[in-house]
Amino acid sequence: VQGLIYMELREDIAAREAFDHALSLAPNDPEVLNNFGWFLCTRNDTARAMGMLKRAVSDPLYRTPEKAYLSTGLCLRRMHRDAEAETYLRRAVAIRPDLIGGLYNLAVIEYERGKYKDAENYLNRYLRLLRAPALDGLALGAKIARANHDVAAEQSFQLQLQRLFPDAPQTRELAGKAP
Repeated sequence: VQGLIYMELREDIAAREAFDHALSLAPNDPEVLNNFGWFLCTRNDTARAMGMLKRAVSDPLYRTPEKAYLSTGLCLRRMHRDAEAETYLRRAVAIRPDLIGGLYNLAVIEYERGKYKDAENYLNRYLRLLRAPALDGLALGAKIARANHDVAAEQSFQLQLQRLFPDAPQTRELAGKAP
C-alpha cells in the first residue's frame, strides 16, 4: 500500500523502496507483483514490469486475477501491443464483467480496428457503470457514433460534452470535425 501511495504522489524513489521491501517480504505475492509491475510499467521499465505481471497472472491462488489481467493488458497497450493487450483485457472482463478499465480499453481497441459496433457494445457497458459521464468515454462515444453514422447518438454525446466539459480539447476537436 505504501508503494501505491508513493506512486500516486510521484515519489518514485520512495515507491521503489516500498515495493522492493514488500517484494523481499513476500516475493511470490501476486498482489505485490501486480502493483509493483504496474508501477514499473508506468515508469517505462516494461521488461521487468511484464515479468512481474505475468507471474501475478499465472498464480492460480490469486484471489483477484482480473486485476493482474487488467494491469497486463494496460501495460501492453502502453507498449502498443494491442493484439496481446486485448487477450488480457478480455480475460479480465470475463472474470469481472463490470471492470470499467477493461471495458473502456476494449472499446478503444475495437474502435481503432474499425469494429465500431463491437466498440459501441463495450462502451455502452462501460458508460452504464459510471455514476457520472467521463470525458474520455463521451468523446469516444461521439467518435463511435460518427463512425456508425448515428447522427442522433453523436449529437447526444456532443451535447453532453459541451454541457459537462465545455473547455476540454476533446469537446472542441469533435465539434470542429466533419463526419
